[in-house]
Amino acid sequence: MSNNTLVNVIVWSAFFIIMLILVPFSLKRLRENRKYKAKQEAQYQSDRLEYAYLDEKKLDALSGEKLVEAVIYQCLRKEDEDDNYFQHLSEAEKTIYAIYQVNQTVSSNAGLRSFFISPASEPFLKDLVTYYKNIGAFDVAEVVRNAGILNKIMETDDDSLEKDMSPEYVTYNFSDLTHEYVTLVVGTNFTTKMAQYVEEHKEEFIERGAEDETVSR
Repeated sequence: MSNNTLVNVIVWSAFFIIMLILVPFSLKRLRENRKYKAKQEAQYQSDRLEYAYLDEKKLDALSGEKLVEAVIYQCLRKEDEDDNYFQHLSEAEKTIYAIYQVNQTVSSNAGLRSFFISPASEPFLKDLVTYYKNIGAFDVAEVVRNAGILNKIMETDDDSLEKDMSPEYVTYNFSDLTHEYVTLVVGTNFTTKMAQYVEEHKEEFIERGAEDETVSR
């Protein structure tokens, strides 16, 4: 057997040994990931059903991020049931749901621009800045305000609108504004602000007749 042949045999033998070790490990990780995702999906569907209708008892039992999520689940249910759902939401529901919609867009790597040009976002745009101010997120509200102006500039090609932008953001493009938005949301107690807002406006999230709906399901 030549030296080259021997080397090839050694290399391929080592390769197969490594594969025998790695393949079962990789398959195990894949199965674990699938189980985890299935568990997450099951929990999501369970929570959506549980919090589709909110009453005082359910709200009082929740806090923090879970409280905010419960409100979002109720809003999702309303959107599923009614094409004109937005006009039937309370101011507090609009506030939480609008912010949720923006965060969903940004977390999907689509950027703030995608939110502003999406037809589904149209109902939220008029008072979008106000919604952030409602929860006390004034820095984020300013980013959103400037993003709205930049969107108008891009739609109308009217550079004179730049005078309405904040000096620190006038040179920003949408990628910059999206990055600033994410930085502020991640780097501040943003979820805490949302949860506190829900706590302070619980009455606006209570679905009248929710007890009956819960029993019927």
